[in-house]
Amino acid sequence: MSRKWAGRPGLPLVALVAGVFALMLLISVSSPAVAGSGSGSGGSSGSGGSGSGSSGSSTSVADFALTANYKSPSFVGHVVRGGLSSCVGCTTAVEPRYVGTSFDCFYDSNTINLVSLNDFSGDVRLDVQNLPARVTSQTATMLTVPRRGVVSTPFKLQASGDAALGNATVTVRATSGSIVHTLDLPISVADQLPSC
Repeated sequence: MSRKWAGRPGLPLVALVAGVFALMLLISVSSPAVAGSGSGSGGSSGSGGSGSGSSGSSTSVADFALTANYKSPSFVGHVVRGGLSSCVGCTTAVEPRYVGTSFDCFYDSNTINLVSLNDFSGDVRLDVQNLPARVTSQTATMLTVPRRGVVSTPFKLQASGDAALGNATVTVRATSGSIVHTLDLPISVADQLPSC
């Protein structure tokens, strides 16, 4: 039995969010060595020979993961100069759009996800860097990550009508205190979406 995505524009996003949530649950029950993202330090804490605290074992440091639904090398986000509010096969009005081919060809937007690791919770600042001239970001600049949770926001760019055509790689930088993560996303500024 074949299902069409037509008429179900939110279904791929729902499946993706469910997958991210399942990944988050898997990470939260994993051992600290598996769940950590490589930052932080081990060792001991406490003071004196009989002080309180943990000793002799590595401790997990609260952190978060920065991911996107569509990323390189398989996907390139297409930003149409002057904007494109709708099109045949578009599941969203958000740019950049990514070409997908599940059952039929479609154009979908990207989502930036922040996943709590090791009980991280707090505000995370998002900056989109290395934008081409005349391309601006409309991506949220601050997200609050819940403890053992996930938060997502659309990756939104806009190209003016006179933006230069061509390819670029933009960097999404997520910062919370001393924790910094980056994610490179390729984009293409064009006059129209590529055909499927």
